Amino acid sequence: MADVKISALSNASTPLAGTEVVPVVQGGVTYKTAVSNIAALASSGVTSVGMTVPTGLSVTGSPITSTGTLAVSYSAGYSIPTTSKQSEWDTAYGWGNHASAGYLTSATAATTYQPLDGDLTAIAGLSGTSGLLKKTAANTWTLDTTAYLSGTVAIANGGTGGTTASTARSNLLPSYTTNATKVLAVNSSATDVEWITVSGGTGTVTSITAGTGLSGGTITTSGTIALDTAYGDSVNPYAAKTANYILAAPNGSSGVPSFRALVAADVPTLNQNTTGNAATATALQTARTINGVSFDGTANITVADSTKLPLTGGTMTGAITFAAGQTWPTFNQNTTGTAAAIAGGATNQLVYQSGSGVSTFVTAPTVTDTYLKWNGTTFTWATVSGGGGSGTVTSVDVSGGTTGLTTSGGPITSSGTITLAGTLAVANGGSGQTSYTDGQLLIGNSTGNTLTKATLTAGSGISITNGSGSITISASGGGSGITTGKAIAMAIVFG
Repeated sequence: MADVKISALSNASTPLAGTEVVPVVQGGVTYKTAVSNIAALASSGVTSVGMTVPTGLSVTGSPITSTGTLAVSYSAGYSIPTTSKQSEWDTAYGWGNHASAGYLTSATAATTYQPLDGDLTAIAGLSGTSGLLKKTAANTWTLDTTAYLSGTVAIANGGTGGTTASTARSNLLPSYTTNATKVLAVNSSATDVEWITVSGGTGTVTSITAGTGLSGGTITTSGTIALDTAYGDSVNPYAAKTANYILAAPNGSSGVPSFRALVAADVPTLNQNTTGNAATATALQTARTINGVSFDGTANITVADSTKLPLTGGTMTGAITFAAGQTWPTFNQNTTGTAAAIAGGATNQLVYQSGSGVSTFVTAPTVTDTYLKWNGTTFTWATVSGGGGSGTVTSVDVSGGTTGLTTSGGPITSSGTITLAGTLAVANGGSGQTSYTDGQLLIGNSTGNTLTKATLTAGSGISITNGSGSITISASGGGSGITTGKAIAMAIVFG
């Protein structure tokens, strides 16, 4: 069109639809582009604003990706002083090292310290390294370096008059001379101590008392003290001893009793006669007869009686009579006579019990390949027919082969269900896969002639978002013809 002043143009509709076009210069060439593309360029600038703060402060609301407010606050334990407070702090800090100066920090602490007065000032002004602190006047103190004590303190001054323990004892106690083996005791007038001789063995016993396990009471003149009758039982019982030991005098002699093993000499002759036949026990004192045979224990005997049957072997003659009412087991019948054959039967016949106490005979057939068949009423002979397909299936099973499938439930011998499981292989028309992640597709793979799971790869300016059952492809850069942030839906159809 011809050149026209902008002021001469008609007004566009308000608001703009975004489809209007305006001229732009790109690479020295003038193009037209939609207004919506210009708006997209304007919105593709800053997308996120965040804030960081120094230690002592904290920030909330960061980052802002569309609209919002960044809020700054103090962290726990931090504050910002005013200018006047900072000046006061600087002044106090200039006073010195507060950590070790020992300043009072509370009114309670102030009451536990001596206030500074004239006495403390005078003491602080003293010079010297040793001596006694001595007050000579009000608020006046000196260091007295006079030596008041020296040498050994005499007994008259409250000392011992000696420099060793041995010397001190000699000084304080009566003389040791001629007093060997004597003991120190208070004198008869109770005014001092003296050495006396202790006499021994010349006293007179005036009373003896029986102690534990003894009887006889207290003896003041004469008497007898004896062991208590329960001694060794409830009084002063014995401690544990070796099993089967007895308290006895020594074996074969007199002496102090002790616990020892019992020996033969400890047992006297008992009331039984151990000096006669019982001493050897080789024969009965009086012989006895067993079934008429004499037996005294000196030799074995044989009891024989032809009127009795032995337990094994022997021959029985004559009739045997049994008492009435006896119960007998099943005997071995004569199988060498007619009892070997069932009555009524003939050669090549089979027998079966067709009723209670009734035997029925079936004649064996002369045709081969026959079998005995029950027809619901009786047994009959039937012929096995030849050829295939006439048999009876007794077992059915299934195999997955190379398909990758497995089976369960087989073999079936009467009735049942065979169940298939597993993953069908690609060679048999399956996928060969059992699990997927979001966005995975099956792609043909010539290596191995199989299917491979893979996801789409984003290119320049393109972003791919894999979802549950969906794939979203979007432009990630912006530019002419594509609006930034608008998703492009792509349908992938599998035949």
